[in-house]
Amino acid sequence: MRGSAFGPAPAFHFAAAGALAWRGPDSSEAPRLLCRSDFVCKAILMATVVIPALLRKLTNGVERVTAPGRTVGQLIDALEKSFPGLKDQLIENGELKLSVAVSIDGEIGNGGVLDPIRDDSEVYFVPALSGGC
Repeated sequence: MRGSAFGPAPAFHFAAAGALAWRGPDSSEAPRLLCRSDFVCKAILMATVVIPALLRKLTNGVERVTAPGRTVGQLIDALEKSFPGLKDQLIENGELKLSVAVSIDGEIGNGGVLDPIRDDSEVYFVPALSGGC
């Protein structure tokens, strides 16, 4: 593989819907969308989402993916396009299910689907903890 002083050259391949995707030298790295239709190309930074083990049956075992979105709700909508059925496991009546919590960059969100997400965020969907006496 050709490279430079900055490391191996990235590999490009065509992803679904005619989009050009980038995959870094580590083949386990999730692709990042670069080009959409009409020859309009630009780098799109996306949040990294860690898929919990119980939902990986919907992602064919994929543990980490990238997806666009400025809020948790937009992120889930984007994930649903690639992994049908995932939204049904996370959302009920337009809100996060009570059994689901979201960690964004190490902080548990409290705004539900409206919690903001940065382009470089790392997002975890985790079982919500409850309890008490």
